[in-house]
Order: sequence, then C-alpha cells, then structure tokens
Amino acid sequence: DRVQDAAIRAVAIVAGPEDANAIDGLASCLEGRYLQIRRNATTTLVSLALPGDEHAMAAVALRMEHSSDTVRQAAIEAITHLAGKVVAGTSVRGGDAEAIREAEVRLTHADENVRRCAVQALLLVAPHSRRDATRAAAKQVGHGDAGIRKTAVEAVVSLATGLLGSSDPYLVGQVEIHVNSPLAPVRASS
Repeated sequence: DRVQDAAIRAVAIVAGPEDANAIDGLASCLEGRYLQIRRNATTTLVSLALPGDEHAMAAVALRMEHSSDTVRQAAIEAITHLAGKVVAGTSVRGGDAEAIREAEVRLTHADENVRRCAVQALLLVAPHSRRDATRAAAKQVGHGDAGIRKTAVEAVVSLATGLLGSSDPYLVGQVEIHVNSPLAPVRASS
C-alpha cells in the first residue's frame, strides 16, 4: 500500500529517537499484509529505537502473539534487529537481555505457535547470549503444562547444543531434575 509506505517514510524523517507513538505505529505496521511494508516498518523502528529500548522491544514482541504466522515472523525479524543494536562507542549489544525477557514471557503462552515463535527468537539472539537464552528456556522444563514442558525441552536441547562442550551447572541440574523424576513428565513429552 503506497499510503502506508509513504507514512512510514514520513515517520522516519520526523520522529525522534525513542518516540513512543512512532514506535507503536511502526510496530502495528508489522501486521500489514505486504512484505515491503513490514520490512520498511522494521527498518524505521530499529532506526528510532535506542539499544535496549524496552518500549520498542515490548511493542514488537507483542506481535509474537498474533494469530498470523507472517506477523509472528515479522516480529522475530524486528526483535533480532533490535537485539543487535550496539551501544554507542562500544561493541556491546544493547538489546539481548530485553529480547530474551520478552521471548521468555511467551514460552508459557497457551498457543503452541506463540511458544515456538519465542523459541525461534531465543535461537536467533542466542549466538550472542546463549547462556542467558538457555537459562530462560530451562526455567520452563518443570512447568505443569505438558505442551510448555515440551517446548522448553526442545528449546534447551537446541540452545545447549551451541554451548560447544561447556556446561552450565544450572542448566544441567534443571534438565536432570525433570528427566530423572519418578513422574518423568518430560520423558512423556519428548
């Protein structure tokens, strides 16, 4: 849609850094039906957000709960870009912790598609913050809901394989507790 594209370009020109209204409007454009609109909205949103911008990350992460897989994928792409923003004058990525926090919240969502989207977001942020992402997923290994446990185990396995031989005692302990449990709820879900 040309009008929406023109509006996104105008926002890019007139909005300042951390403009909450602009960020909210751009995040809503992730729900657009045209790929180019979603991409332009992502690019503009990321340019307005500062590293570690909680508001921008939350506005985008909310779209991980959308019923459309296309919108959820757009949200993951935007989260990945927001997480990768570097703090000025350093090489420190400013958004990893926020991205992990937002994904972690959605690991317990009732909708399996939203949980899988959260795992995908963790996997994309993980190359830079693997231990934190893995710990976030491991917290749900003992969850009372079998679907959430299954998603958590899949995430932990996917993330842990990237630790390349280094072990995290917390992670190992969480998995052992639930796999070796006499009730074995994880075994049934794997």
